[in-house]
Amino acid sequence: MTICYLNGIGCSANPQQACVYADKLYKISKTDYASLYSVCYNALAYDFAKKRNYTSAISAIDEAIRG
Repeated sequence: MTICYLNGIGCSANPQQACVYADKLYKISKTDYASLYSVCYNALAYDFAKKRNYTSAISAIDEAIRG
């Protein structure tokens, strides 16, 4: 589901929903899903920046770096 929401495969692209699923996967295995986690939060940051919500974009970038 994460990739589907991230890329809009079979649904509308929704970075926030992708991050919800990425969080769940990351809790299962930080080693296996760290890059996916970071990609999702990077996409979320980009989405926030497009909407000129820079505070949320910076928070999402921080989360991407943490992952």
